[in-house]
Amino acid sequence: MIKRRSAIVLLIVVACLGADTQPALHFLKPDSIDVIALLPDPPPARSHEDQCELQQVLDQQESRTPDEVGRARSEEKLSIFAFNNVLGDWFTEKNCPKTAALFNDIESDSKFFSNSAKAHFNRARPYVADSRVKSIFPTETEGSYPSGHATRGMLYALLLAEIFPDQREQLIARGQQIGWDRVIAGVHYESDLLAGRVLGKAIFKQLLASEEFRKRLNEVKRELLTAQRATLSAPASNSIPQ
Repeated sequence: MIKRRSAIVLLIVVACLGADTQPALHFLKPDSIDVIALLPDPPPARSHEDQCELQQVLDQQESRTPDEVGRARSEEKLSIFAFNNVLGDWFTEKNCPKTAALFNDIESDSKFFSNSAKAHFNRARPYVADSRVKSIFPTETEGSYPSGHATRGMLYALLLAEIFPDQREQLIARGQQIGWDRVIAGVHYESDLLAGRVLGKAIFKQLLASEEFRKRLNEVKRELLTAQRATLSAPASNSIPQ
């Protein structure tokens, strides 16, 4: 009964958001994931746990390096090609157009559920809760919990690991780094990231249950492996002057 009630609440939240503000669903349905039942409540505002997380954000703000800031900025508009530092320089939109198209659709599905959760839990961003937090990005009004970047970082890593299982560990680590960079940037708390990872895993599981999705993922797998082989088999350029 509790799950049924939370599913109904979620559908009401989605309806209130409106079609113009919610990303489209390509592979899943609005009730494919009950985010209210899936995710625990975030720490209450001004609770001990909440204040510890806030201090963590402030500590990261003090210690963040120019390289970390640059990396976080590069991930602001998150793309699947943020994983090219794991897979290699061949992993680009130019080389992999089917991959880019599929993951644009996946992004939309993922944001549907993370946005629904944000609207329900309505946790204030760190910079809203405390003026000492200085975000490196323009401020956003949407809720902090869960992190959409952490959700997609985990989801993308798991999907790529289906194609490159030998690089699973590095892909997962990169996906987690994408989430953590949002704490460094001053826009999320650690529990936002943890919830995002849980949601990303749930979306991954539901996507693999879709026959249409698996068909497109197989097409992408062929494209990626072909692009990778083409790069590995290409002759090295001759840099010796003639």
